[in-house]
Amino acid sequence: MTPRWYLICLVSLVALPIRAIGQETTSSRTDMNACILCHNSLDDDEMATPVSTWRRSVHRSEGVSCQDCHGGLPNSMVKENAHNPDAGYIGVPDSTVVPDVCGTCHQQQRENYVSSPHGISGSFSPNCVDCHNDHEIVHPQVTRIAISDKCNNCHEDSTLEEFIGLVTQALVPISDARQEVETLRPTGVSVDFIQAQVELAKNTYSSQVSHVFTFSTIKPQVKFLQMDFDEINKDITAVRDEVNTRRKFGWVIIVLLVFMAGIIWMYRKSLPDEE
Repeated sequence: MTPRWYLICLVSLVALPIRAIGQETTSSRTDMNACILCHNSLDDDEMATPVSTWRRSVHRSEGVSCQDCHGGLPNSMVKENAHNPDAGYIGVPDSTVVPDVCGTCHQQQRENYVSSPHGISGSFSPNCVDCHNDHEIVHPQVTRIAISDKCNNCHEDSTLEEFIGLVTQALVPISDARQEVETLRPTGVSVDFIQAQVELAKNTYSSQVSHVFTFSTIKPQVKFLQMDFDEINKDITAVRDEVNTRRKFGWVIIVLLVFMAGIIWMYRKSLPDEE
């Protein structure tokens, strides 16, 4: 190999571990948090269990750790320093504070929740952790939207079923469209315009439906989203048709090339042998 190729191979070999390190940085950095190390070593299950549940959460993969919700110093193994109120330590946030803590990252959801029936009275109940758990936070799922042992305290089953049905009509098409986009992207046909429409629908859901909790607002918005999904599905179908057309055209070209190659071969065979 030329010196240039040696250099390219060397850079590639070096880049692989660097890329792997970059991918693991977020989780490894949060796992080295003093809060994690200390609580994980405690014999008290109540104090140690949050570590294992947090490790299964989306917060861990996103680099959200203990101090982001509880305050304090995450780089000190000395309890008095780590739990110093002057360092912003608040311990377990009061229920009335939880929306503001979560709202640090989830601003739109907080805004919708505070003005919803759940938050407008000032009691903030149920609040974020009641529905999403406190440490084992996962990506939003339809099956986790209504928690029966909490929601049934105030709502009839029919109300919960209607609510879940409406949210399902909004969330599932967004998820399905995203999967379709990722499936079609490798074909080479542009799907960026569909991706933009899906993200717009998601943003509409987040701002107009998520954490609103009033049917009078949710129902018309879900109806509008359904019309958006109809247009998105038409575009997805159009892309699929174009992909199929390109494939058929490709096979036609291949057949023609093989046919031409056969004719050329037969023509060469028909020529007299040169002596």
